[in-house]
Amino acid sequence: MTGLPRFVLSRGKVSIVENEIKTEPGHGKSVGREAKNPVNRALSQWKDIVAPRKVERSGIPATGV
Repeated sequence: MTGLPRFVLSRGKVSIVENEIKTEPGHGKSVGREAKNPVNRALSQWKDIVAPRKVERSGIPATGV
């Protein structure tokens, strides 16, 4: 599934509707969090696994048949 949220709630109030900010300055608060090392490590490994790689071929002329 791909897409973007249409609504965002903050403290029980609608903050964003269809990419338009509906809050007042000062509403909300930044919450500092530690990096989740196991999650970051797993994501990095997953990116390495699914990254495109060059396929080495032999016996096939580079110009075609």
